[in-house]
Amino acid sequence: MPCSERSSAPGRLTGDLLSPVPAPVSSASPPYIRPEAINSRAGAADSPEISLPTAGRMKVVNVGCDPSEVYRPEGDAENGKSKGDYRNFKDGPLMDRVYNTYLQMHTNQTVDFVQRKNEEYGGCHLRRMTIMEALDLLDNVVDESDPDVNFPNSYHAYQTAEGIRRAHPDKDWFHLVGLLHDIGKILALVGEPQWAVVGDTFPVGCKVQDSVVFRDSTFHNNPDMTNPLYNTKYGIYQPHCGLENVLMSWGHDEYMYKVMKHNKFALPQEAFYMVRFHSFYPWHTGGDYMHLCNEDDLRMLPWVKEFNKFDLYTKCGELPNPSELKPYYQSLIGKYCPGELSW
Repeated sequence: MPCSERSSAPGRLTGDLLSPVPAPVSSASPPYIRPEAINSRAGAADSPEISLPTAGRMKVVNVGCDPSEVYRPEGDAENGKSKGDYRNFKDGPLMDRVYNTYLQMHTNQTVDFVQRKNEEYGGCHLRRMTIMEALDLLDNVVDESDPDVNFPNSYHAYQTAEGIRRAHPDKDWFHLVGLLHDIGKILALVGEPQWAVVGDTFPVGCKVQDSVVFRDSTFHNNPDMTNPLYNTKYGIYQPHCGLENVLMSWGHDEYMYKVMKHNKFALPQEAFYMVRFHSFYPWHTGGDYMHLCNEDDLRMLPWVKEFNKFDLYTKCGELPNPSELKPYYQSLIGKYCPGELSW
C-alpha cells in the first residue's frame, strides 16, 4: 500500500516559522479527468509541527563555476566534469541514497496521493514569509535524489541564478526564476519525506514512459500500475489535453508553482512553466509524454530546456557567497514578488 503518512517531526521550529494553519478542502474533481477514474478525498491532513535540523555553513567562494565552460564537449577543466558526467544514475558515491529515494517515490506517488497533497498545500496556508526567508531555509535541505551534489540547496539556487544572469543579462525575471525554482523543497522541513519533495517528476494516472529514471525496477509495488484506468498510454487523460491539465507527481515543482500562482507573481508565462516542469526530465530531456502536450506546452518547451542548462550544469564544488549576491536578488524580489507571501 502507498505510504500516505508523513515522517514524524517532533517539536516546533524556533520562532514558530513554519507552524501550520488549517486549510480548507475542496472535494471537486478536476474537469479534465474522467470522473469515474478518481475518488476525491473528503479531507486533508493538517501540516505537522516541525523541528529544523542543524546544518553547518559550508565554505564559500566569491563566484560559482561558469556554465559556459561546462557546455563545452571537453568539459570544464576547473570543474572536472563534462556534460555526460551529470545525472549519472548508474554508479557513484551517492547512488544508494538516490536509488532508495526513487524507489520510495515510485512506490508511493499515486493518483490518490497526489490529489491529497494538492488539496493539503494548494491553498498556501502553511506560513507567511518572504522569498528570502524561504530561500534561507534551504540552507537545511540536501536533495537526496541528486547524484551530482551533496551540499545545501540554497547554494544551488545562487549557482543557477548566476549562470542565467551571465548568459541572459537582459532578462532579470529569468535570473529570479533561477533563484526561486527549488524553494518548494522547504516541504522537506515540514515533515514531508524527500520522496514527496525532490527528484524527477512524471504524470500519474497514465502509463509510465520509458525515460522515467529507474522505470524498470522501482514501480512494482505501486498500486496504480495494476489499475486498468491508469496503466494505458493516455490513462485518465484526453489526447493533447495540455500539461496544465495533468496530475504531476507531487513535489517541490508543483508546490512552488502553486505558491507563485496564489501570490500572483508578476512574471511571464515562461517563468511559471520553468518552475512547474523543471524536474519533468522525461518530457524536456527524454522527449516522452508529447501525446499529452498542447500547443502552449510545445511553445514553452524551448524555454524549459534553456533553463535546464543552468539548473543542471552550474552544479559544482565552488559555492557562491550569498551575502554578496543578496542585494541584487532582493531588488528582483521587490520588483516581481515583494513582501510576505502565503506558502
